[in-house]
Amino acid sequence: MKRTALQWIMVAVLLVLGQAVQAQSAYDWIETHRKWMSEHYPKGEELSKEALLKEAAFAVLDGLREPEAKALLRVAEKWVPQLGAYLDWLESGQVDEKYAILLGTLKGVADAAEEQLGREHVVTGWCRYLYLSQLVNMEDVVKPTDELIGGLQQAVKRKPDRETKALLCIVKLSQFTNRMRNNLVDDPRDYEDVLRTEQEALALYPADDKTVDHTRAFLYFTLAQVKSSMSQVDELKLAQERVGGIENTPYKSLANGTISNVGFYFEKAVLLYRQLYSEGHPELVMIRRCQLNFEINSQLLNEELEEACRTAKLYADTYYSSESSESLLARLDWWMARWKSGMKNHDAIFCSQMVEGFKRYLGEDNSYYLNMLTNVVLIAVYDYPFGADRLLDEWNRTVERVYAGQPLKRAYMLYGLYSSVRDRQPEKAKARLEEAYALYREYYDGSLLSMIFGRLIVWESYTVIGDMNLTQEIQAYVCEAARACFGKESPVSLNEELFQLIVCQNEVEKEEQVRAAYPQLIERMRKQGADYQVAMANYAEFLFGIRDYRLAEEQYALLVENATEEDPCAQRANFLLRLAYIRELMNKDSRDCDRLFEEGKKLLARGKEEPDVWIENYQTAAQYLIERGRYQEAVTILDEGIDLCLERNGDNIYDMQYLGMFTLKIQLMYSGLNEMVEAKQLMVEQMEKMFRNKDVPGSLPLLDYLWGCYYLVKGENAYNMVQRNEFLMPLLQVSQMLYAQNGQDPLFMMNYVTPLLIEFLDIATQSMVWTKNMDVDALHENDRAVYEKQMKYLKGMFPNVKEIFGQLEQIFREQDKNFSKNVTYRNLVRSQILYYQHMEYNEAERDRCLLAYRELVEQQETDDWDAWFDLGDLYWGMDKKQEAVPFYEKAYEQLTSSPRVTVNDKLKGIVRLCNTYVEERKWKEMVAPARAFYANVKEMMDGNFQLMTESEQNNFMDTYRDPAMWLTCLLEQMPEELAAEVYDAVLYRTGMQLRSQRQTRMAILASKDTALIRLVEQMNRLQLERKNFKVDYGVLGLAFNEQMRSMGQLNYKIDALERQLIERSEPYRRRYATEASWHQIREKLKNDEAAIEFVFSREYIMALVLKKNSRKPIPVRLGKNEELMKGLQALDAKTSARMAVKLYNERALDLYALLWAPLEPYLKGVRTVYYATPGILNNLSFAAFATPDGGYLIDKYDLCPLTTTAMLLRPQSDERPQSALLMGNIFYSEKQRLLAGTTNAEQVRGTVDDFGIDDFEERGVSKDHFKYLPFTNREVEDITAELGRNNWNMEDITVKKGMEASEQALKELAATGPAVIHLATHGFFVANRKQALDIPFFQNREPDYAMYRAGVALANAETAWCGKGTDTGENDGILTADEVSRLNLQHTQLVVLSACETALGNYSYEGVFGLPRGFKQAGVRSLLVSLWSVNDHSTSLLMSAFYRYWLEGLSKREALRKATDEVRKVYPQPFYWAPFVLLDAN
Repeated sequence: MKRTALQWIMVAVLLVLGQAVQAQSAYDWIETHRKWMSEHYPKGEELSKEALLKEAAFAVLDGLREPEAKALLRVAEKWVPQLGAYLDWLESGQVDEKYAILLGTLKGVADAAEEQLGREHVVTGWCRYLYLSQLVNMEDVVKPTDELIGGLQQAVKRKPDRETKALLCIVKLSQFTNRMRNNLVDDPRDYEDVLRTEQEALALYPADDKTVDHTRAFLYFTLAQVKSSMSQVDELKLAQERVGGIENTPYKSLANGTISNVGFYFEKAVLLYRQLYSEGHPELVMIRRCQLNFEINSQLLNEELEEACRTAKLYADTYYSSESSESLLARLDWWMARWKSGMKNHDAIFCSQMVEGFKRYLGEDNSYYLNMLTNVVLIAVYDYPFGADRLLDEWNRTVERVYAGQPLKRAYMLYGLYSSVRDRQPEKAKARLEEAYALYREYYDGSLLSMIFGRLIVWESYTVIGDMNLTQEIQAYVCEAARACFGKESPVSLNEELFQLIVCQNEVEKEEQVRAAYPQLIERMRKQGADYQVAMANYAEFLFGIRDYRLAEEQYALLVENATEEDPCAQRANFLLRLAYIRELMNKDSRDCDRLFEEGKKLLARGKEEPDVWIENYQTAAQYLIERGRYQEAVTILDEGIDLCLERNGDNIYDMQYLGMFTLKIQLMYSGLNEMVEAKQLMVEQMEKMFRNKDVPGSLPLLDYLWGCYYLVKGENAYNMVQRNEFLMPLLQVSQMLYAQNGQDPLFMMNYVTPLLIEFLDIATQSMVWTKNMDVDALHENDRAVYEKQMKYLKGMFPNVKEIFGQLEQIFREQDKNFSKNVTYRNLVRSQILYYQHMEYNEAERDRCLLAYRELVEQQETDDWDAWFDLGDLYWGMDKKQEAVPFYEKAYEQLTSSPRVTVNDKLKGIVRLCNTYVEERKWKEMVAPARAFYANVKEMMDGNFQLMTESEQNNFMDTYRDPAMWLTCLLEQMPEELAAEVYDAVLYRTGMQLRSQRQTRMAILASKDTALIRLVEQMNRLQLERKNFKVDYGVLGLAFNEQMRSMGQLNYKIDALERQLIERSEPYRRRYATEASWHQIREKLKNDEAAIEFVFSREYIMALVLKKNSRKPIPVRLGKNEELMKGLQALDAKTSARMAVKLYNERALDLYALLWAPLEPYLKGVRTVYYATPGILNNLSFAAFATPDGGYLIDKYDLCPLTTTAMLLRPQSDERPQSALLMGNIFYSEKQRLLAGTTNAEQVRGTVDDFGIDDFEERGVSKDHFKYLPFTNREVEDITAELGRNNWNMEDITVKKGMEASEQALKELAATGPAVIHLATHGFFVANRKQALDIPFFQNREPDYAMYRAGVALANAETAWCGKGTDTGENDGILTADEVSRLNLQHTQLVVLSACETALGNYSYEGVFGLPRGFKQAGVRSLLVSLWSVNDHSTSLLMSAFYRYWLEGLSKREALRKATDEVRKVYPQPFYWAPFVLLDAN
């Protein structure tokens, strides 16, 4: 009880808030109406008897409540005694049960008119008609309406005045809808009578007539109502052709496919009523409600329409009462508008009360009540599921009562409701629909209802759920009923036979039968004057589908030849465009194809003004342009079609034709036009509209669209299942919905279940390949347990997979005569090969399937390079590389000769070609594709990369990899030829993402746009949420999918915000865009300087050397990659510190000989060397390389490490720092704070980790704690003193120690823009996931991203590090590289990380992902960072000396060198003086 009351209160609050504005407009209407009534409503005593009775009838019909109306009715009471009871009821506010008072009063007025004026008087006719118009809701009025028509016909003969003729037209038109109520369907055999009556009506009141009277307004309204109920497309078209149209009344295509001028009549009626009455007159409001219902049913849905329905509902509440029947009907209209728009009805908990209200007004045993109940049930099922079951039971009982003894009508009603709720009530719907189908089969009687009911079943089963068995079965009944109702050779019957051929033409065993039947049917249609051209076009498409292009071309050529100027432009355009497309596919004369296309395109433009627009023409035109490689034109014409489609279908984004064009557009943008970002954004926006706020209507076109999107996203996110899941989950949702609806339909299994199986196997195979290459023992024990659980789950599905293979293969062979040419079947065979290769190894089965797949590929009739690529990949994956090469070459040959090849297609070919050349060592042949690969990836990056979000950039780099990879691979083979190209390529690829993100951030900050900055802050909060999002890979099935969906939604929010930032910062960002070349770098060098880019080639490490006098970069071959890696592995060093001792103190590996000695001949006369290192080379201290003369490289060269030598192009800065933020002497736990300065101070430091080095306090980390670092206090004090000695204002120096050195304090102070930030603390870089999961801090976070695993410790960090605290926020004491990247440090010249391993990170061709990247992204110019776990004391000495020399006026590089020399005197071993590198200090 409490819950129900609370729901009511919440709904009431929502309604009050939502209705405030609308109530005002409804109130204004009523006030306007009351004013009009007081000024213009006639006085009863001044009217003639005729006028008084007619006015009284309309006053009762409209429910007028004003004093003026009541006064008129009191006068009329003299003739109509029932008006007294009516007026008493009006005052009482009681419910008019079963409309007894309303009907009794209207009948009384009609009887009085007949008695006083005579049966044939026009006023008597009006009063009798108004009575019947309300009685029809309760009973059959066909017979009395026929009697009224007869009386009016006699009256017209005696007195043929315009009003009587108009009333006769109104009554004749209403009889059409009366019969429809009885029969449940409109009768197409009456269409010609309706259209002739329309002509009679327009002869009385032409469309351009200036007459303004009530009769004309009511006549137009009746025409609109009746014509909007004519729903049978073909029959209406035939009737219109026979009777002719009405001039000056624009016809439009409606949602049900009919061409009608309904909209004109509604608009004209409303206009006339506005001229006659006030805006708020009840009759005008009623007509507007009917117009809204028409627009809702025509799917012309938008927010304005929904608001208009709500206003009408509020009007009814206010003018009548919230308990009135008018209010119930208006509320239901509003609900239906929202439901059809996919919007929630938050007040749907009142469904039961609404049903009770309808019972009081209508009773429970009539079709009108059943229709209202049906609509309420639809609302309840979607918006009030808590009460839906009870209402469904009520509906089932009602339909049994109302249609007792009428099983076919009962079946029709069952189908109408349950086909609409199958998405929400699948089990009930399936049972009830089966019942409806069974009743249809049993009680089919050849009636009109049999035909139209059958059409509904056929259309939905054919277009929405794809059940071809049911489609063909029921269509046979429809054909039989059409013959019974219209005659065997009637156009209606022939059209049904045509559709029967269409639904059968995919059946293998019926192909020849269909081929033979088409020409016969076309000839019969020609003889009967039916539209045989449509049949010819369908025949041509059938021939096209079975690849008989020659005959298809003949058919379209005949259609083009026989077309006349009188034929619709859209139809003629279709014939021309299809003929052009087919001839283009047949490689016929391109000039002739273009001529046909241009003619069709002109007709396409002219056809926009016609009522029947063939939207599919735009897709055909686009397909032709795609074949010609004219992608931009194709997108333009698709945009025209999309706009026109939305205009015609009321912005219905689930429309089949809209989805087809939209899918083709994004595919073109993505693959053809290199507009990847824009295409992805369109997809994401579309998915948002479809799935986040609406109930999705499952359909095959929607499923096709989702597959198209998924394949594009899959290509971009090959290694990112979270991103793919965002599109895969909706796809699975709709697939499951449709699978539940259509059972085991063979075509659905072939076209939709098979791709799902293939996708599952692709993902599973990918997982198996990864795991085979994975050292399972090296996994963390938690990950290993998850891995084993997932493998067990996966292997448990193997038997099911093999069974499904067999079932699907059988279906293809039985259902598709051309299965061997079916791409889906071919992919199924490919999946079997992968299954037996990677999942359940069976060499014999694998080779059998491989042979079958090879035969399928070789049999293909058209170029399909993807198939050849896949075939080559299969052999390559089996280590049969020589056998794969011919297939790759075949694919590449087809690809390069095609005009419609995309960048993605090119890259597929290039990668495989390069792989084969590497395998065969064909280095010269490889040069061209290597250059092409770089150029194509660069082209994509230039057009898209800066517009991508971070996740999109990551996915792009994972998918396309290093754009320079093939050029660098070739460098060692062709060094002189490629050195310059490789240098530029390395400059381009290195730090691409870093530059992009930094430029965006700089642009935002420079803009000073507060809205943009707020968006950044909002995105930072979401990124923190993502950082703390922990995926439990141990759960399986739905629970895991839900996790992935949640992660995907979070990523979507971040991407959406980041996309806004990118778009809105674009005007500011352009100024930062740069592209470097080796020529520019050479110009920046002095005579004694050199720039070196180190590059990993295929077997060797290469160096590209530039000097001031270089004609081009000098390529130098260094040691082998393998030699370096094996040498480092042989040292068996478990920590960075132990590695440093072995490399630099013990000289266990001759790094100088391996990496520097070959450079010496090219560095004569050079003192300063700027160098950039990739990969593992970033972890080496070049300064500590031991030279043959007993010294070190630092003694010979001024070494300046750069993230990329392109840093030399940035403007030089000689500005001296003026402010500093220093942090040190930090307490990492409360215990350290309490013990510091006491006699137990030694306990503060904690235990010493054993690095095998004697007597030093390292600034690294352990998994259990952070040790107190006593020398950092002196370090910070020394630096502060040094700053003071150099006349710094002490107010510009901020020092934070102890618990004040918190993460929050650092972030707040960093925002003030200190020129120098110095952090003397613990640093960390955790190399991989396994190591991270041993640390409690990472056990509640996702540790896969390297920027989360690098950072520094600040005050109270130990609480979070040891997993003791609950704070997962941004101020937990652990400052990660990811958090650093979001700071604003663009005014900071130097960051000194006086801590351990702060230079380390994971690396790729993009650069190092660790703390340096975070600070560079935040805007810092230079960094002083460490390569290994440093000694506390030696570090303190180094830092103090560095600041002393720098502040004395030396450059940062010179200062570090002098400080290093000082430390070397105390600590001569490199371990102590060489850990720090000064990055980007040029």
